[in-house]
Amino acid sequence: MINLTRKENETTSAFVRRFMMRVQASGTLKESKAKKFFRKPISRSLRRVAALTRRKKAFERARLRKLGRIK
Repeated sequence: MINLTRKENETTSAFVRRFMMRVQASGTLKESKAKKFFRKPISRSLRRVAALTRRKKAFERARLRKLGRIK
């Protein structure tokens, strides 16, 4: 939990900016966005296969783009 008090003679916009910087530094916002949707955990081997498949498709798209078959 983040506790901040407004400094003397500090503008509201400066206070909000300081608050947002503190929130980003703490990782609270990133953690809450990650927890927004449940992702079913997958094994390391399945992640590897998925990554290799994505990479293979990317290389194929680049090859076809180079040959002028797709834009």
